[in-house]
Amino acid sequence: MCGIVGIASKRQDVENDILNTLANLEYRGYDSAGIAVLKNNNILCKKVVGKINDLRNLVSDVDLSSSIGIGHTRWATHGAVNTLNAHPHFTENIALVHNGIIENYDEIKSELQKEGYVFKTETDTEAILFLIDKYISKGLSPLDSVINSLKHVVGAFALAIIFKNYNDLMIGVKKGAPLVVGKSDNHVVIASDVTSISKIVDDVIYLKDENIVQIKSSEIELFDTKGNPIKAEFTKVQKSLSNDINKNGYSHYMLKEISEQPMVIENLNSNYNNIIEIINEQKLDIYKKIIIVACGTSYYAGLVAKYWFEKFTTIDCMVYTASEFCYLKKRLNKDYLVICISQSGETADTLASLKYSKSLGVKTIGIVNVPKSSIDNEADYCFYTFAGPEIGVASTKCFTAQLTVLLKFILGLAEINNETDHDLISKISYELSSINDKINEVLSKQSLIAELAEYCAKFKNAIYLGRQNAYPIALEGALKIKEISYIHAEGYSAGELKHGPLALVDENMLVVVIANSTSEVYLKTISNMENVIARNGNVIIISDKKLDIKNVKQFVMPSIIDDLTPILYAIPVQLLAFYVAKEKGTDIDKPRNLAKSVTVE
Repeated sequence: MCGIVGIASKRQDVENDILNTLANLEYRGYDSAGIAVLKNNNILCKKVVGKINDLRNLVSDVDLSSSIGIGHTRWATHGAVNTLNAHPHFTENIALVHNGIIENYDEIKSELQKEGYVFKTETDTEAILFLIDKYISKGLSPLDSVINSLKHVVGAFALAIIFKNYNDLMIGVKKGAPLVVGKSDNHVVIASDVTSISKIVDDVIYLKDENIVQIKSSEIELFDTKGNPIKAEFTKVQKSLSNDINKNGYSHYMLKEISEQPMVIENLNSNYNNIIEIINEQKLDIYKKIIIVACGTSYYAGLVAKYWFEKFTTIDCMVYTASEFCYLKKRLNKDYLVICISQSGETADTLASLKYSKSLGVKTIGIVNVPKSSIDNEADYCFYTFAGPEIGVASTKCFTAQLTVLLKFILGLAEINNETDHDLISKISYELSSINDKINEVLSKQSLIAELAEYCAKFKNAIYLGRQNAYPIALEGALKIKEISYIHAEGYSAGELKHGPLALVDENMLVVVIANSTSEVYLKTISNMENVIARNGNVIIISDKKLDIKNVKQFVMPSIIDDLTPILYAIPVQLLAFYVAKEKGTDIDKPRNLAKSVTVE
């Protein structure tokens, strides 16, 4: 989702730091970018459709030397992708960048049009831009103008604002979208995340919802939306974060992050060696009804967890897409535990679901990769995935990290409640502790996957098949390949193939089958695959059992206990998607139309 930055500096070269920070925010996904600075008490603004390098080229011959400015990477929500709709937006009095949604912008727009304001863009951002401008024009101070404007606005958003005639003043607002404030000897910075500014700040404040920050002559002041002062609490920035946003020799962030999965799982095995203590401390073993809420890849992690819950415990587990959950008006009570999964910790639908659950008095747990994120702040307790910054838009290492945390949590519950044979729990835990050897074995065979990808890249449509705990991996595999290669792909339970999707199978259809031979439904999956072969479908099977079937291509996996199939088999489907996209020449790390952190519902 959109990335925002605002910098007040003691130097006059703020545009360089803004552009560099915007480059660090590219991973969030965007289609246009812009920068605005205050120079000689005037607002100078430059915007482009395209990449940060295009913006650099645009401003290379423009004198933007200034000590204060804002920048933006836009992921289009309201309005087409063009320079008019790109941020920053500005009037004679102010310039503003915005991440999120102004839900009642039509209502605000109508009122302001009656007062003579002329809207020039298709965005919702102009509504709050003109509101603030209206109060500035009435003679209110910048802070009072922002506070009065927020009284009229409904939505979730983050803002960074600069003001004509105030060369040392910048204001930021957080309401339901991420925003942090950092400082160093030379800079005070507002940005969408701490990783993007870790090279230029030493300390950071993780703003809470409905916080307003005013930066004046390098002094940082916090207020609530009523104008009451709030004490600022700074945290030291981990300088290692700046190393995590480098590719470290890899061609793409996605490939780097796929390769980091053994390290991530090793960290999780270490960090959650005491998971039973956490379960006891949080009293998480008392619940017999669990709801998992998530979106996209995190939702598929939840589907895997449902299989594990139902195999190892007597807990009734339901999994919902977050965008639907809030509007089901499900009758929750204190008998339920709600688990919200989000890589960024900022996913708007998931955050809304968490808040809805809390409003009903339900215990909430978060599983996130970003400490101090909104879900971390709102949930009663959070499990961190300790995966480090994930820059590639298509999630990889965070998926297997979520799976690892969920499995350790579920096995801990099973052991506490004595619901599964202790020897089985010990066997799974042991194999999980040594799974990295098998992941590394898969990673060492990337050339074989690249050969399969060359074959796959010629197809326009694909079906991924799996059964039981391999079914969500089929869904995830299909999602990955459609996200970054733009091949239309769908995941199905293999047993459902004959109930409709088989009609699509012919010599033009690619079918990827995921089947671990230790599964009790392995032979049934092979039988489903035979249905595809009989109809001239083009089959690739990812399995540990070597098959000798004419015209079937195979990637042979290491053997593993079936319960760990989702974690291990996620690796080849990620790699297959990566190499297909590479073969097709797409923008792997920043696929079109997608955003890393989805902060709008």
